[in-house]
Amino acid sequence: MKRISILTLVLLFLLSSTVFAAIRWHWIGYNVGNTFYFDATTIHYSYAENNKTSLDKNIIFYSLKTSLTEQSRFNLAKYMNKDEENPIIPWETVSYMITEQNINVTNKTITNNSIQCFDENHVLLFSYKFKPADVQLQEIVLNTFNDQIYDYIVRYAAEHNDELESRI
Repeated sequence: MKRISILTLVLLFLLSSTVFAAIRWHWIGYNVGNTFYFDATTIHYSYAENNKTSLDKNIIFYSLKTSLTEQSRFNLAKYMNKDEENPIIPWETVSYMITEQNINVTNKTITNNSIQCFDENHVLLFSYKFKPADVQLQEIVLNTFNDQIYDYIVRYAAEHNDELESRI
């Protein structure tokens, strides 16, 4: 009887951990075989640029996870290794990337703030925080995958407005 109780508790813990982990990453869609998710625990509004005490609901910060296909890994390695004879980072082993991004609702743009690359064992292989001079605004073009990401994030923010306001 004691073993059944312990086994039941362990099983409940494992199931609840899986459910909570699944809730964190929300599926957005597929593009070129890669799968895209956003992190519901990191999405929030930013402060106004000239007033660090008021929220700017036109700027939404979130983390985007991109799970790569085998072909995408190959293409990434080929691109990143093109100028290196002995690459330090094994790009072909990148399983997924986490990109911190901002959406500007008013201007309909997406900005990359940082990127991290992980292997299938969740080992960090590469991390880069973009400098202000390196940041590029990506304008949202209708009927593109960025448009799908934009719509999903903006809709989620509107539906969870109170939650996002409390996260700063």
